[in-house]
Amino acid sequence: MLKRRAAIEWNRKSFTKFDVRTRVLGRDMEMHQRDALVAVGHQVLDDCVTIPPTVPKAPVPFGGTLREMGTIRVVDSTVEIIFDTPYAAVMHAGRWETGPLAGIEVQHWSEPGSGPNYLLSKLQRRRRIYAQTYTEVLARLTGIG
Repeated sequence: MLKRRAAIEWNRKSFTKFDVRTRVLGRDMEMHQRDALVAVGHQVLDDCVTIPPTVPKAPVPFGGTLREMGTIRVVDSTVEIIFDTPYAAVMHAGRWETGPLAGIEVQHWSEPGSGPNYLLSKLQRRRRIYAQTYTEVLARLTGIG
């Protein structure tokens, strides 16, 4: 019985074309990486508001709504998701870490479904979805998808 083998013939010309295409693709991916990270950041922020535990609404004496303070920032190849209020860490942890209330847990959340770990829980449970979003956006922007 004869076995058939698949073979690819490489020569200098085909290797040069392949090398050029991969360099162009790498450059395009690097150029569009920021856009893909921004898309993932917006998806995470949206998930923090719509998927329990959600970002709580903070009472007015504490400065207004925590949800409205959610922003993203891309630094190098990292997307930062920021809730920039003095009480954001307390709300995320679900307890006070320092000060006169240290060790006391938050008892009353602003609405049903809101609660601690509103950001971390999304990053843990939905990391594959975020990775898929990143690759889909990058593939679309580079023309390979």
